[in-house]
Amino acid sequence: MRYCNGVLSLTEKLNQLGARYDELTQELSSAEIVSDSSRFQKVASSNPSSAKSSPSTANSNKSKKDLAGAHQMFLEAEDAEMKQMAHDEEKELSARKEVAERELKLLLLPKDPLDEKSVIVEIRAGTGGDEAALFAAELFRMYSRYAETQGWKVEILESSPSSIGASRKSSPRFKGKKFIPN
Repeated sequence: MRYCNGVLSLTEKLNQLGARYDELTQELSSAEIVSDSSRFQKVASSNPSSAKSSPSTANSNKSKKDLAGAHQMFLEAEDAEMKQMAHDEEKELSARKEVAERELKLLLLPKDPLDEKSVIVEIRAGTGGDEAALFAAELFRMYSRYAETQGWKVEILESSPSSIGASRKSSPRFKGKKFIPN
């Protein structure tokens, strides 16, 4: 099913990613790729969104299948208790299906080429004297601690301390694999 403007539907896009994932898996298992480490690494990192979306696609497909089964059970149930159980299960599975589809849509967002690059932040104390310098120092510590929890490296490019030990200006560089919070 295609939309009017030619954009692929979610199902078609997932089918393409699944096919690509199967191709990559087949290619990675060949002996000639395994023996050439640089080529192996290039193929392995060529489409990471396929690897992430494959289990999510399986979850989504399972949710759809289970939902259809629960609906069928609801239609075929003869007593009120069975109908109620099937109805409750159908509601729960419907919620799961929506969550799985939301996750898949997030995985299918185009990758930003800037995600893998370093970030340089300049923190300056504005007007406010020593209090502004203390705030700038706290802000720097906050960013640095967050970067450490994410596994990023912090490199101080420039710093100018104030008379009270706070920082009037600091320019840290954050280096890491991914700058988008999980």
